[in-house]
Amino acid sequence: MKASKIEDVPSELWGSIEVLYTNRVIPTVEQAAGLRWIQFHWAGVEHVIHEPILRKPGLVATTLSGAASSQMAEYILTMLLALGRRLPDLFAYQKRAEWPRDRGPFRTR
Repeated sequence: MKASKIEDVPSELWGSIEVLYTNRVIPTVEQAAGLRWIQFHWAGVEHVIHEPILRKPGLVATTLSGAASSQMAEYILTMLLALGRRLPDLFAYQKRAEWPRDRGPFRTR
């Protein structure tokens, strides 16, 4: 859901939110009691640094410049391909200095 101000988000939705991706819309501790993570779109968060919810115990707040989005997507795709090609298994065999008798699982053709 896209919101420009706090009132754009229904109160019952605030109550169920655990993760928030935002730029400027910051709930109060009472509005979002279950909130565990706030991901800010920008690296600069000086405009919200004094918000009480940022001092909530157990809450993680992280920042991200818009330029990092493509790198995150590339990393995710790389890891999906690595899992699809069973690279963790391959590295485990390499660490043990052995090769499976049936090399079929690691063939690419």
